[in-house]
Amino acid sequence: MSDYQKRTRDIAIVLGVSCLVLYMFRLWPLVLVVLLVGGGVLLKRVLCPKNVAQEKQEPMQQPIPNIYDDQDVLDKKYEFAIEKISCLIEKEYPNAKWIWESVNWKEFFQKDEDVYIRLNKDGDYKRARITIQDGFVSNVEILVDEQPIEEAPKQLPANSQDQSARTAFEWVEEHLLELNERCNEIIGQGKNEIVLSASELPDEKCWEDICKELIKAGLEQINILPNEGIQILLK
Repeated sequence: MSDYQKRTRDIAIVLGVSCLVLYMFRLWPLVLVVLLVGGGVLLKRVLCPKNVAQEKQEPMQQPIPNIYDDQDVLDKKYEFAIEKISCLIEKEYPNAKWIWESVNWKEFFQKDEDVYIRLNKDGDYKRARITIQDGFVSNVEILVDEQPIEEAPKQLPANSQDQSARTAFEWVEEHLLELNERCNEIIGQGKNEIVLSASELPDEKCWEDICKELIKAGLEQINILPNEGIQILLK
């Protein structure tokens, strides 16, 4: 029985008791008034329930605030992607580690384009294709029969007398794969920056040229921290 029906029943009981009490005291005019008024109220509630206000209103649901912005969602997707790739690679090569072939791999994710990774020595230096669908990793295919890609030799700076540019070029060439791997680890930890300390860099005079070489390699947001090192901001 609903609340509306219960209240209608209570009104009928009160009306009946009132009429009985008035009858006992011989108050005939009041009995007639109670019967007319009370009967009209009961008829209205019984015959026209839709015209009566609702007895109970459901509480309004408050909108759930969005505690995540778009960048947080993207960062989570990247973390899940890295974890899934690592799990799938581990099934074939338990001890292998891998790095992205391109430092701009996030752009491939956003465009749902295939992206490639390279395994280390424990993975026989194999190459793998990562298929992206709706921003998530849908498949990891290790390219067993693929011939190693021969990269075109990079040209040293045109001015051979520019020792700073030459030193920067050689340093980036030697450490690029290591930086790529460090980027993957930092992203997996939910962080967005790497600081190359002064102790691992060549002379500070070369830092500006190193930044230029890193930008050429695809690391776009780079800042020099005087006397400290080079800061790399990851998207």
